[in-house]
Amino acid sequence: MWGARRSALTRPPTLESQLDAAFWRAEAGEPLTAEEKQNLLSQLAGLSDSVPRLYAQGVVFQLLYGEGISAPPMVYVQRLRQLAEDPWVRAYLGRLAWHTGQLDKAQAYLREALSQDSSCVPAYLFLAQVVPDSACYWLDQAARYPLSTGQQAYLRQLKSRQRCP
Repeated sequence: MWGARRSALTRPPTLESQLDAAFWRAEAGEPLTAEEKQNLLSQLAGLSDSVPRLYAQGVVFQLLYGEGISAPPMVYVQRLRQLAEDPWVRAYLGRLAWHTGQLDKAQAYLREALSQDSSCVPAYLFLAQVVPDSACYWLDQAARYPLSTGQQAYLRQLKSRQRCP
């Protein structure tokens, strides 16, 4: 019994948890070390679109914060559009649209994501940035749902920056 418990405690973090932590750190402006980035990017090299949410976060991380993607960016964006029935994928498409300055398109993606799934935390967090006039509202909405550790830190940072209660 004790041996099983000990091995569970020393199990390395999953790709999903590593990516989530790295993504939200990068969103908060906290760069990864070269070693952390290289380790994550090497793991992302074999990322499959069989798990659309993980794939979307991985693609957006690579497009915004990584380097060395294996195909032109539009190939990845087109694949994300094919997977856009998943509201979380839509939210990450909204993040890409915001990055390219397409604010109306970003808002449309993010609001569509929330109309499909009101628990789509990334959409709330991205809307807080895309629509800063109502940032506190979007952050309060995000806080109603379970947040990963990275999302919690990002939410606190945005609340502080926006002076939200």
